[in-house]
Amino acid sequence: MPENYGLEHCKGPIDVTRFDPYEFNFVHSFSLEEQLRGKSGRICYVGASHARVLTRFSNLIITKLQIQNFAAYHRDLRFAANLTQVVVKEMQNRCPKVVVGMGQWDVSRAVSRPTAFAE
Repeated sequence: MPENYGLEHCKGPIDVTRFDPYEFNFVHSFSLEEQLRGKSGRICYVGASHARVLTRFSNLIITKLQIQNFAAYHRDLRFAANLTQVVVKEMQNRCPKVVVGMGQWDVSRAVSRPTAFAE
């Protein structure tokens, strides 16, 4: 099957104006600082750039608030296929709380084609 799976919309970039009708209303504001205040232990962020930034800011907040016995760790994974049982076990051993944020690389054209769900 061809790289675009025979689907017309997979041949190139798409127009994002289709998302214009969406409106996101959050019930309350989210403060990472408030979420981390008074906590102890470890948290792991798994993913690429978003996870890396969350890890960095979490550790800055931990330092700023002088939170003892708490640390944030980052595990760089770009593709969902890289989230193997070995990685999951490693994260379970290292951190009781894990935040996984991935998928952007799978749907990007950073590689030859987007990853199909079946893969």
